[in-house]
Amino acid sequence: DANFIEKEVELAKEGFTISKTNSRSMLGNMNAISENTKHRCSTYRSYEAIDFDHIEDSFMDWLVSDKTRPYYLKRVGDYWKEKGLI
Repeated sequence: DANFIEKEVELAKEGFTISKTNSRSMLGNMNAISENTKHRCSTYRSYEAIDFDHIEDSFMDWLVSDKTRPYYLKRVGDYWKEKGLI
């Protein structure tokens, strides 16, 4: 989506970056997403049949830690909505 790319470029200009982390919690989340994605892809008959949009969208409902919220949880999709990216 062109709007998503434009917003990402604007965020980069504002100083938002993707970088390495020493956070074991973040690394754990990244590893969980990686393993989950591998498993889901293995259930399709071929690479061409993989529904990447469906897999990606499913992660928007995952819960992540956010100490500013009750119960310290927030949906991944809510994070991106707050940033104005979806």
